[in-house]
Amino acid sequence: MSITLNPQLEADVLSRVSSGRFADPMEVLNEAMRLLDEHEKRVAYRVAINDALAEVERGEYIVDSPDLMKRLIMEADHEDALGLPMSEDALP
Repeated sequence: MSITLNPQLEADVLSRVSSGRFADPMEVLNEAMRLLDEHEKRVAYRVAINDALAEVERGEYIVDSPDLMKRLIMEADHEDALGLPMSEDALP
């Protein structure tokens, strides 16, 4: 693949290489892509957190308790005994 950078971006890349921080333009690109990946993950986490907070505000949550897991296991065992398929929510 070949790309053409605008003059400002090319100057930024070359400046970073000439500073000695990066050996070549490819290292600059690799670091930029790594940082973009990290940014996208943070954005996805923020969206998930905001979605979860909105669910809580709407009252769509379950309070964890010692009996909750027992009840869920009993429900799963009952559904298994009936031959029902496992819920998509329960699959890894």
